[in-house]
Amino acid sequence: MEKPDSGIDKTIVSPESRGDATVVSSGTGEATVVGLPASGDATQVAPFLSTVDLSLLEPELTLNLSLHNPYALAGARSENYLLFELSGVFKGRKLARPPVHLSVVLDKSGSMEGRPLEQVKEACRLLIDKMSPADTLSVVTFAENVDITLAQSAVTKKEQLKAQLDLIRARGTTNLYGGMIAGANQLATVHGPTHLSRIILLTDGEANEGVTDYADIIAKARQIKRDGYSVSTTGVGIEYNEELMRGIARNTLGNYYYIENVSDIPRVFEEELATLFEVVAKRLELKLRLPKGVNLGKFYGREVSSDNGQVGLELPDVVAGRAQQNLLKLAFDAHLEARFRVVQAELSFEYLGQTSRMELPAEAIVEFTRDKDRILGAINQKVDEVMRVKDVVAEITRAKQLLAKDAGTATMIIDRAKTVLMQAGREGDATLVAEAMDKLGRGEIEAADKTLGATEWELEE
Repeated sequence: MEKPDSGIDKTIVSPESRGDATVVSSGTGEATVVGLPASGDATQVAPFLSTVDLSLLEPELTLNLSLHNPYALAGARSENYLLFELSGVFKGRKLARPPVHLSVVLDKSGSMEGRPLEQVKEACRLLIDKMSPADTLSVVTFAENVDITLAQSAVTKKEQLKAQLDLIRARGTTNLYGGMIAGANQLATVHGPTHLSRIILLTDGEANEGVTDYADIIAKARQIKRDGYSVSTTGVGIEYNEELMRGIARNTLGNYYYIENVSDIPRVFEEELATLFEVVAKRLELKLRLPKGVNLGKFYGREVSSDNGQVGLELPDVVAGRAQQNLLKLAFDAHLEARFRVVQAELSFEYLGQTSRMELPAEAIVEFTRDKDRILGAINQKVDEVMRVKDVVAEITRAKQLLAKDAGTATMIIDRAKTVLMQAGREGDATLVAEAMDKLGRGEIEAADKTLGATEWELEE
């Protein structure tokens, strides 16, 4: 493995043998991070700051490019699929983690009164317990008006912070737009390049106060993303607007959660915080160059278009231990028998806690041949499996459209999707699909719809 002057390690696997490429980047540098106890337990953060060389943590981002087939039929138009797989890891002993800025934006409208609001408060208490003085937290609540329950501040006097939560009372309507803006404004007071900034937005109902138009809210979400913040959305029950909550999360590269039982609110908040603590790389930008005769057919789960052979998009943060799979469908014009570079890719990103940007170049090469047996024998099974899973998304979308008018057909579609997911080893998603079938059998159409939507999100992301 070479180490060029750029500091990027590269390994290119010959397309003749496998039809894929791997590029690995390892980062060094200094950043302010939160020291952890010797046990390395990220849930017990020591209450002090230290400056360490992040090379001690050895953050590493790996980009794998895999073609569905490294061969294509010469002299004819054809299609192929390309899988971009991103994975991150801390290879060294994890003695520290970069700090986070978090704003929790909570619906306190009348429908949240009682147990839902109490579970939200408990979830916030758990967040406070797991955060450190190097982290900052704000709590924004919204009904018809927006209130700053806790201004963005260091998580130091934890019991006092928890006491502020007791002041939250449920009342009124749902000014979701105003709450989201207020959360972003709180983060703006502490925004810095070494921190990860995130909004957690929770609601159990429709946006029915202030700005309520979907397009206006999404436009503001995109602006929040340009300002450097992502928004993870949490929908509770069956009355919230799933399209809106997913739209906010997708356009800010955050996460989306569906909570059926309010008792799960603390667990979801803990899961989101744990994800933040494990982010290896952020601000990912992927640029693709497609030569003449190669066209982008589809980028699954992303709304992108090719402009004169150029494609650019932002990707979500890479979390340690969680592979991120991005699938493209490519269309080839007729080519002569020869090897062609069909995609040039460049991924730029920042390791969390560092300000310098890293760049990973990679390419995909296809050999056009008239040997059909050679083509049939070279299918990449991993990409084939990802293709089948991505196709399940379209099936789930179709099932959701049929829930209310043709439950029988919807059930058959859902059952087929469950089988494919089980065969692909995605037991968790298969379980969610099975739950949706059970709800549909009991006539709980709206609950089935929300469960399918959560599965759809997981598969798309």
